[in-house]
Amino acid sequence: MRRRPRVIAALGVRPVYVGETPKRDLEDHDLLVHVDSEAIVRGLTPDFDILRQHHVGVIVTTRATMPGVHFVSRYFAPWWGIDEDPVTGVAHCSLAGYWARRLGRQALVGFQASRRGGVVHTCVTGDRVRVSGPAVTVVRGWLAC
Repeated sequence: MRRRPRVIAALGVRPVYVGETPKRDLEDHDLLVHVDSEAIVRGLTPDFDILRQHHVGVIVTTRATMPGVHFVSRYFAPWWGIDEDPVTGVAHCSLAGYWARRLGRQALVGFQASRRGGVVHTCVTGDRVRVSGPAVTVVRGWLAC
């Protein structure tokens, strides 16, 4: 991926690992960036102007220092019009697989360290990931056919 160096530069971090998440359709995937510490994840101030130029969501993660939590993350998708998603299940599906392999366990707890923040429980079962946790209703409505 030719855009990786510019995306990493926009984050202002030195990654431990950089990879792509599995594609959700023909083109759509995220960049997963593992960094050294929770302080780095929490202190991120990305250059959103640069990130907007690249059609990729960016998940930044590290192992958690918080009791009862296995990993911490943040998710940025400015080209979708979302500078930072407060808490996202899609990112946690990829994070669950990534951390399950590294920590050798299927059931994990993640904390998304956005301004609002949120806990997401994950469980990897075969090629599926179950996510659960508290939710916030942001829209109510009906779809007309």
